[in-house]
This record gives sequence, C-alpha cells and structure tokens, in this order.
Amino acid sequence: MMQVPKDSEERKWEYLDKALELFHEKGYEKTTINDIIQKVGVSKGAFYHYFQSKEEVIETIAKIYAENTARIIRNISERKDLTALEKVNMSITRVQEYKAYHAEKRLRIHEIFVSEENIKLQHKILDNFKEQAFSSYKTIINQGIKEGVFNTSYVEEAVELLIDMMGNLNYVLAKFILEIKNDPDVMTSVKRKLEFYEESMERIMQAKKGSIKLARPIIERIQRF
Repeated sequence: MMQVPKDSEERKWEYLDKALELFHEKGYEKTTINDIIQKVGVSKGAFYHYFQSKEEVIETIAKIYAENTARIIRNISERKDLTALEKVNMSITRVQEYKAYHAEKRLRIHEIFVSEENIKLQHKILDNFKEQAFSSYKTIINQGIKEGVFNTSYVEEAVELLIDMMGNLNYVLAKFILEIKNDPDVMTSVKRKLEFYEESMERIMQAKKGSIKLARPIIERIQRF
C-alpha cells in the first residue's frame, strides 16, 4: 500500500513532539538537531524547511503552549456577561481543564520542568505567556476595580506579579506531581501550598478572602494523574 505523505502542519507537529521527547530524555542542551532528525527519520534538509535551529524548535514549543493558554484567558476576559471575579475563577478552571485534557503531554513537560538543564524552556514558556496574556489579565483587574471587588493602584505591576507567581507555582507543582506518584501524602503539602497562593492572589488584588478559587481546580487536575 502506498504511504500517504504527511501534510506540512502534521510534519511540523511531529518534529515538535519528538523534540519534546528528546528534551525530556536528554535535556535541552544535550539534544542536537541530528538527534531530532534521527528521531523523526527525515533528512537534514527537511528539518531546515521548518526550523532554522534548535533554538527555534524550543521557541515554537513555548509559543504554542503560551498561545493556547492565553487564548483561553483572552476569550473569557472579553465576555460581557461575567463579573471580574467570575472571569478570574473561570480562567483558572478552564486552564486546568485544558491541562487535564493534555495530561500525558503535560506530564512530560512537568518532568522537563524539574530539570535544571531545561530552565531555558521554563523561561521561554513563561515569557511567551506573559507577553500574550498580560492585556487580558489587565482588563479583568481593571473591571474588578470598577466593580469594587479589587483595589490596587498598581494594576500593571499586579498583573506581572500574578503571572510570575503562577509560573513559580507551575514549577512547584511539577515537582509535587512527580512525587505524588510515589508518596500520596505529598497531596497535603500541595493543598497547603495552593491555599497560600490563593491567599496571596487575594492580597495582591485586595480581594475578599475566599473569593478566588485557585486550589480546587488544580487539585482535581492533579488527582487525575
């Protein structure tokens, strides 16, 4: 039977998936372009048709994950039928649902995150996400100030701090998720950590205690692993 050639987008995704596997197995710095080419089973020329360098591969992976997550938040921020608090909490829930849907790939990314060799990928994803989600979060916080549920004179600084906090939380959770496999009691530490971040978010925006629902959606996602 004649093999049907893969279209351009499908081939590009194959490169990214195989590269992600290699970054997990060997670390970003130790993975070479030749490693990726051999993993996919194509020529060097075919690789350079899609990417000019290994750096471009990792930037593309970071951009895709940032875009998908930021799109969820942007769509919610633009809705006219929700209060600011509803938007914050729905954003948290929808992002966790997205991550749960892609659980297998996310677990691989979690494993990559905990490696110091892959710190470059962590920063790329966070920087891309910050760039794309900043205005959406700013819109939500400004709406909350008008509605009287948030109170800060430093909206942009608050957004930047919140995004950095979530980036740090993702790193912490990545380590916890891997540990939970061997020690279910780790979940107690996870819950405490999430409650701390939840309270910190409320304090940054001077929101009412208990108004931001961060812990539950994340715990539900973790329990699916």
